[in-house]
Amino acid sequence: MAEKASGANQDTLWSARAAERHRLVAGAMTGLWGAMLDAAGVTAGSRFLDAGCGSGGASSIAAGRGARISGIDVAKGMVELARSLVPAGHFVVGDLLSLPWPDASFDCAIACNSVHFTADPPRALAELRRVCVPGGAVAVCCLGLPEECESSVVHRAVRALYQPRDGGAYQLSGRGVLDGLMACAGFRAGHGAKVDVDMRWDSFDTAVQAQLTIGPVQEAMGAVGEARVVAALREALGPYLQPDGTVRLRNLFRYVTGVA
Repeated sequence: MAEKASGANQDTLWSARAAERHRLVAGAMTGLWGAMLDAAGVTAGSRFLDAGCGSGGASSIAAGRGARISGIDVAKGMVELARSLVPAGHFVVGDLLSLPWPDASFDCAIACNSVHFTADPPRALAELRRVCVPGGAVAVCCLGLPEECESSVVHRAVRALYQPRDGGAYQLSGRGVLDGLMACAGFRAGHGAKVDVDMRWDSFDTAVQAQLTIGPVQEAMGAVGEARVVAALREALGPYLQPDGTVRLRNLFRYVTGVA
């Protein structure tokens, strides 16, 4: 496996089209975020950490519940958006491998689709446990198995052109993998669940643009050029073009809740 991208590289990859990603992708994730916030027990007054907060979508929902929001993301562009979306929150640029908070700072946390992009997922999970109070719940999410995610056609198309430096979108997706890593990090078993995420775009070109906001896709563009990547994406997405001109990708995400 190739060396994983550093935090600095991840910043560049995910900041490049942060505003576009928020506009074209974030809306589809609200159901998943809500389920994870429920699982972590986020309520009024909760000291809540959004680990890998992206543009702040989950934090915005948590703020609406009356939680006290903190968030961290390696991408400066994403953090700037989160600060605009949730002005009362405290958002920092940083790596999940070294969270800048003392032990037992939070009552609950989520990490949605972020841990597998770190250079050391077990260490990231250990950090999440460290900053949560004993008995606090942490919900961690990853993609389902490739055969459960229609977006896998995008990942395969990109990997055919270039091997990203991270461990891949599905490295935590295997049965029992995330559960085992959380147990090794010291979490007591909570529960897990699967959530369907239906991604839709109103045109084929918009669907292609949405895929260009993905960090590993940006990495591939830097290696082989935008034209080759766009051509591969158009071919991969072709079968998902609907008669009305829209594009739909159905994906299954899975989260696991652990108790610190």
